[in-house]
Amino acid sequence: MKKISALVLLLLIIFLGWYIYSVSTNRIEKNKVGLSAPENLQNEDIVIESIQKKVKSIDDEKDYQVKTLDNEWFVARNIVRDNGVIIDGYVKDGQISKITEKIGLSYGVRIYEYYLVDKKLIYVNEKEDYYPYDNDSSTFNYAKLESGFEAHHYFHENKLVQTKISGEKKFPENDVNLESLFTSTATEYVDLLTNI
Repeated sequence: MKKISALVLLLLIIFLGWYIYSVSTNRIEKNKVGLSAPENLQNEDIVIESIQKKVKSIDDEKDYQVKTLDNEWFVARNIVRDNGVIIDGYVKDGQISKITEKIGLSYGVRIYEYYLVDKKLIYVNEKEDYYPYDNDSSTFNYAKLESGFEAHHYFHENKLVQTKISGEKKFPENDVNLESLFTSTATEYVDLLTNI
């Protein structure tokens, strides 16, 4: 009985050692661009700098064909926002390089800018500006927008590698997988804009 218990304990230790090794190896492989591995912080900086250069190049380009999904397109599909939504796709040489999504809300405007290279998401700029609330009249001042929240999301091989945030959202989403949300949204918008 003691031999069986010792054998089971030994197998358990071997299994746990293998499991810990495989998890840590997978984590290092997953974070090659340096999310949490201190030795790869320099690599993360290089990846972010490369993404920033690509984003600037996309923004500097002036000869885009712009494809638009306007508010009527969304209303026809029962997708309604308080103050409308519009999506623009910027196309060059048959490839969508940038997508802007502007959503009108009762309390402000939410803007997403998706940047793509070879149909792969590399960057998302997420911004919310708010209409100031006038306590005396108990209404929003729709003639003015104030900066409220901005986030810069950097992607490498469709993996979220870094997010930089300033400000706070009025209504933060909890438990949202941003990597999955942004990559699937960008893919969906590329498909929609390609087919119009």
